[in-house]
Amino acid sequence: MNYKQFVVLYVDDEPANLTTFSYCFEDQFRIVTAMDATEAMKVMAAEPVALLLTDQRMPGITGAQLCALAREKYPDVVRMVVTAYADVADAVAAINNGQVARYILKPWREEAMLEVLRAGVEAYQLGTLVHDLQLRLLKSEQQSTTNFLIGRVIHELSNPASSVSTNVRWMSDAMHRMRDLVPTDDGELGEMMNSFQEALDDAIEGCRELATRLGRFREGQQAPRANVQLGVDLARNVDAAVAIVRSLVRPRARLLVEHGLAPPVAIDRTHLSQVLVNLLMNAAEAIEPGHAEENRILIRTYADATHGYVEVDDTGRGISPIELERVFEPYYTSKEASGHGLGLSVVRELIEIAAGRIDVDSEVGRGTKFTVKLPLIS
Repeated sequence: MNYKQFVVLYVDDEPANLTTFSYCFEDQFRIVTAMDATEAMKVMAAEPVALLLTDQRMPGITGAQLCALAREKYPDVVRMVVTAYADVADAVAAINNGQVARYILKPWREEAMLEVLRAGVEAYQLGTLVHDLQLRLLKSEQQSTTNFLIGRVIHELSNPASSVSTNVRWMSDAMHRMRDLVPTDDGELGEMMNSFQEALDDAIEGCRELATRLGRFREGQQAPRANVQLGVDLARNVDAAVAIVRSLVRPRARLLVEHGLAPPVAIDRTHLSQVLVNLLMNAAEAIEPGHAEENRILIRTYADATHGYVEVDDTGRGISPIELERVFEPYYTSKEASGHGLGLSVVRELIEIAAGRIDVDSEVGRGTKFTVKLPLIS
């Protein structure tokens, strides 16, 4: 075991004791010293400390009190106290309360102290391994639960989904027959029927893609990369997503759309629709209902020489820096009442399948902006 990679923090108000300790053990461990509790807490805040070894009797905060503070803020740190006094009552209280793992009496012998330090570092490493294992087990349990629930959902939705798909196809066939019976070459009626036909075609394709994706998920398969030979119109897909969510957004904010020049991008059309609806719904949920005129959600498209872009910019509550670091993690959600923490994770997955990326910029109290970057058809 390479003990040198672990930090041992020794705290003592006597400079000579700090020098002696460093001299004895700096070849075995990475020794850091501090002369009081304040300095020691700064060290622990700046870097991971495996073992805290502190003198008991120091001006102000005692060693046991320092260990209690460390236990509260950095519970993984192994804590030990060195004292020249046989303070039995203090030692028993500190050990029983879990503040320290061991009391060491002065004067200590170098060989004995070396074994104590090694044991402390090994205990720290074991605790770290156990903690990592617990996190892995928790994530595994979450994944198993999610897979079970998805399986149930797929089973429960199979018949209704089949019925919806059949009805949509029937409506599409009926629309084709109506186009043959009614002259729609010119005018508003023709434009309306063309729009209906496009919407039905999109719905049919969406049903087909949804069934395929759910089947792959159930079988544990990865979704294929988007067919880069097929270009997707950003503006058209944005308009379709806006039409889906507009009624849900209306009580919360004004929904604005700005289209710049954007050539076709390389992403599956259904994937893009799922991304856009998710981002728009997240933006709406970040705004409290009842003040729609004071808030807005702006979605805009534009492009550069190699990529097309979609921005979803809202005036909602914003995301704190801590939450911002985890916003794309699976199962992480900041929604108190609801939310399973999979929406933005899936969004990023779909964008990365298309060799794109998504960025987020946010400020608490001012709003959030997501920027989707997708490659153009070459």
